[in-house]
Amino acid sequence: MDNPVTALEARDAIMRCFIEAHFEDAQKQGATDPLIAEKLCRDKVHEAFQKTGGDFENPTKGALMNAVGFLAEFSKTFRDPSIIERHKAQIMQLLCVIPGEPFINPGM
Repeated sequence: MDNPVTALEARDAIMRCFIEAHFEDAQKQGATDPLIAEKLCRDKVHEAFQKTGGDFENPTKGALMNAVGFLAEFSKTFRDPSIIERHKAQIMQLLCVIPGEPFINPGM
């Protein structure tokens, strides 16, 4: 890859992906207010970093992986499992190319 992905770009991708997954699932269940839903999603991503000991503003690859795991686990109670797995797989591919820390897939 000519231009490696940075941890901040990956964090932003996680945010977009979580919001997208929410709207994808919400469409199946009926309309939802997009502004409120987006804020709730953004807050949950911030919470994922906080609850897993990561720094949202300066994430490491490990913090990103932990946040993805937290969000996937949180989503299991209400989101279609196929949506969770598809989005998680996309993000994990992105995390693989972040330079620095070696990539270790902790069974996610």
